Amino acid sequence: EFSGKLSSWRYLVDVDNPREVRGHLVSQVYLCELENDSNLKGSWFPVFPRDAMPERTVEAHRKRVIPAAVGAFLAANLKISI
Repeated sequence: EFSGKLSSWRYLVDVDNPREVRGHLVSQVYLCELENDSNLKGSWFPVFPRDAMPERTVEAHRKRVIPAAVGAFLAANLKISI
């Protein structure tokens, strides 16, 4: 969607949504990092709080796909000192 090159990616989860308005969908969610590139297409938007997302965000993405990706990102990047 952004026409950029990936520097890394990791499979996270399948999100099954049998009641999607567009029909039964199964989305494979990946956590991806893009190479630095100034020619990316599209734009980023805030995902927290949930109502900060654009109104047109698909409900299944708003409620399941994006939270799964954000949770994995936080878990992978959270440093806890004991």
